[in-house]
Amino acid sequence: MKILESFEINAVLNGFGGPVYCKSEKMKINRYSGFDDYTITDISNAMVRGKTCVQFSIKSETRTDKLPVTNWIDNTFNGDIVAVFKYCATLVYQQYQPARIDFDQLEIEIYKSEIPSKRVFSPFNLSVYRALKSMPQKWTLRHVYAALINGQFTDLKTNYRLSDDYAFDNAVNFFKDKPLNAISFVADIMESPSGWWCNYYNGAVTVCCHSFDSNEFIPSI
Repeated sequence: MKILESFEINAVLNGFGGPVYCKSEKMKINRYSGFDDYTITDISNAMVRGKTCVQFSIKSETRTDKLPVTNWIDNTFNGDIVAVFKYCATLVYQQYQPARIDFDQLEIEIYKSEIPSKRVFSPFNLSVYRALKSMPQKWTLRHVYAALINGQFTDLKTNYRLSDDYAFDNAVNFFKDKPLNAISFVADIMESPSGWWCNYYNGAVTVCCHSFDSNEFIPSI
């Protein structure tokens, strides 16, 4: 995760992983460097229940070192990500089908989707989750988000994480006691909540994905 005051195309290209959040544009940009594919999401309504966020996925089916999508954004729109978003919004989309455009003798595909805002994270809308006033009788993920966003915790860490590669898991001691970044942890769960659950026991809140990813923190409320 990287947070910028405004979009810079070089920042997206220069190799850090995870999404880029742009404050002035209220946009989230992901670039998948192996394919030069992008997703651009309007995060104005992110984390607000009952709303949606529009997202455009931009890709080229031609795998090449020419970086067709990056060059299209840079050359056609001078790197203005808001202009790219507005242009994508003018295109005609058929159900499950992309809009197609030609650039530099290559075809670029653009898909449009609307994502429930409760599943879109924004570091600029954290105030949506207010601090907890008391210990919940039964913890839910929304309580977890509120506690972690508002700093009402200590000792956020991984208990264990399992993969299909036991030798690797054993070599890294199953990531036991690895400290976690609270905001990144919330973002990961919020945007991919399937399988996640939580429970309060013996003074700690455990936050798990199925049975292969276990984490915990001590609530401080």
